[in-house]
Amino acid sequence: MTRQVEYKWTGWDGNTIVRLTDGSVWRQEEYHYEYRYAYRPYVNLSGDVMHVEGMSRGIRCQRRIRVPSSQSTSLPYSVVSAIGRSPRCEDSGA
Repeated sequence: MTRQVEYKWTGWDGNTIVRLTDGSVWRQEEYHYEYRYAYRPYVNLSGDVMHVEGMSRGIRCQRRIRVPSSQSTSLPYSVVSAIGRSPRCEDSGA
């Protein structure tokens, strides 16, 4: 199945979260570091392997929950953390 990355692509960093234009969210499951900037590259999904246009090889990924872009900042902590964002914590000084 062929899709596109939702926004910019900066490559694999070992813990990459990928949001696709169909609304699906994927998390990198195997370590691989490779930098490449692209705007909305095409992605080919074959089972749990994601091949991003211009990258040297496919990477094993796991599909996460589907979250509309406009709602991602108002989700509960457990849902937000599942897509790779963590809440900001302030030092209480304790």
